[in-house]
Amino acid sequence: MLLPEFLLYACIGLLIATFGFGWKGFAIASLLILSMVAPPLMGLKSKVVEGLPGGVRLPPTHPEDFARLDTDALAQYTRDLEGLGFVVLNDFTMEGETGNITPVFARLFHHPHLHCFAEVTQFFPLGSEPKPLRCSIISHLDRTWKIGTTDREPDAFVALMRRPRKVGSCHPKTEPAELLKIHQERRQYLIEDLGLAVLHLSGAEYQATVPEDMDEIKVTLQRKGNFTFVFELVRFMLKPPVEWWGDYSTLARSRRRSQQNVT
Repeated sequence: MLLPEFLLYACIGLLIATFGFGWKGFAIASLLILSMVAPPLMGLKSKVVEGLPGGVRLPPTHPEDFARLDTDALAQYTRDLEGLGFVVLNDFTMEGETGNITPVFARLFHHPHLHCFAEVTQFFPLGSEPKPLRCSIISHLDRTWKIGTTDREPDAFVALMRRPRKVGSCHPKTEPAELLKIHQERRQYLIEDLGLAVLHLSGAEYQATVPEDMDEIKVTLQRKGNFTFVFELVRFMLKPPVEWWGDYSTLARSRRRSQQNVT
């Protein structure tokens, strides 16, 4: 049985036990469910961390190298992004010395005036159907801040990898023009409320941050306790978050208080 199905049946069982036997029934049912699910889940964190790629490289590639690539969607995204002022930089894939890497095709774009990047990517999981081709818009700011805005569906495992200074949001079925507008609005919050500046990276500099991101994600997951990891995984699988602001709210409030004290 898949984990989401097990969780659904477990929740139904808890409700029945609670209504039928009160809090004692809830407690007994909870212990039984925990005894079944805890042992395999407690070892899941180490497996996830070990599976993260290390020694990441982003070699160039071509659409022809991916037989199942959605070329129609790729052409449409390319037209839409170029119409918004983005310029195609290159097509690439991902390789690594360690860990598990899902085959992926990516096309990288850069906006020379807004100083942000766009990635159009499609993943090809082994043994299953390709994931839909989707778009993400990314900006790097100083003090290691980064913001990403995507039209992908929220994902529990991606949510687990969130970090304090990496802001992100999911907007499924959003056109690139609207996605760019949302990205600019949210990026402006960081600029104004935290006093940040957008970094003017070249394509090579942007791609050099990818291995650094993977290393940071691995460290973040390693620092999570097993219970925290399992709790967040279950919570996110039941309801994946559509946005993540990290330390933004706390730091913005602190900065406003400091400015008020000065005045």
